[in-house]
Amino acid sequence: MRRSLLVLAAAAGIVGASQLSYAADLPVKGPVYKAPPAIALYNWNGFYLGANIGGGWQQNDNTGTNIASGAQSSSSQNRTGILGGGQLGYNYLVSPNFLLGVEGDFDGADLTGSDDACRDASHCSHSDGKTDWLATVRGRLGYVMNDWLLFATGGGAWTHGSSTRTITASTNGSTGQSASASSTSDGWTVGGGVEYGFARNWSAKLEYLYVETKGSTDFYYPTASSNTHVDHTGHLDVVRLGINYHFN
Repeated sequence: MRRSLLVLAAAAGIVGASQLSYAADLPVKGPVYKAPPAIALYNWNGFYLGANIGGGWQQNDNTGTNIASGAQSSSSQNRTGILGGGQLGYNYLVSPNFLLGVEGDFDGADLTGSDDACRDASHCSHSDGKTDWLATVRGRLGYVMNDWLLFATGGGAWTHGSSTRTITASTNGSTGQSASASSTSDGWTVGGGVEYGFARNWSAKLEYLYVETKGSTDFYYPTASSNTHVDHTGHLDVVRLGINYHFN
């Protein structure tokens, strides 16, 4: 009996040792690798500050009225040139793909042009004009695609311009006289663009704005009978490149 038990114990030991040896030869399995979740390069939320530069093409439709007689003349002046300045804004993501924002900007401008106008055969004038700044305050609605932002924008707009009018023909002896004046016009703007988050806290944008403003200017000459009130409507197309730093 004792011999049988010893034989069984020896057999069990041999089987256990062989199983341990086999297990030791098996390769050790490491932890399963899981890729980290995809993270967008850019966080669009929050305040941003930036600069821009671009070009502008403006058409001013003018109606001049002689203050003394009420006689009228009409003309159209095209102004072109460059503009540039800065912008400040705030973005808020209302969902992973939709953004609401507000932006204000101020650009110095050098848009220049000239035109000629005649009320009748008794009075003609030449005008040299310049638009020297543009400011807007706009809302923005955007669609976010990871590092890209497509946006539409619209709001209020203001421009400032100056002009010098020289009388080129007159029957009242004022030929050659000049008068200068400046004024601020107000109106609205609408447009859109695309913005790309190219690095941490930095984005670049390309945008288009259509701006329409209205205003009036009075020109006073040495000969008072030539004094003229001018109502003008400006149609301005703006294309700008910009860069923004985001404080998020």
